[in-house]
Amino acid sequence: MDDLHILHKTIKKVGEDYESLNFHTAISALMELTNALQKKDEVSKEVYELLLIMLAPIAPHFAEELWENV
Repeated sequence: MDDLHILHKTIKKVGEDYESLNFHTAISALMELTNALQKKDEVSKEVYELLLIMLAPIAPHFAEELWENV
């Protein structure tokens, strides 16, 4: 799967989980995305930024620190 396919699948899952207040499954989906991206040689800035945006509601301070390095 390419980065955008994995990303869009995660965006859908995390959005649904946030709406239903299932934060543990949202975290799991973000972890799956992160694991998939770690296997890549290179990750686009767009994908990285969207990952941080999805992470921000759960870990705002951590996401902000990472955002500063984009």
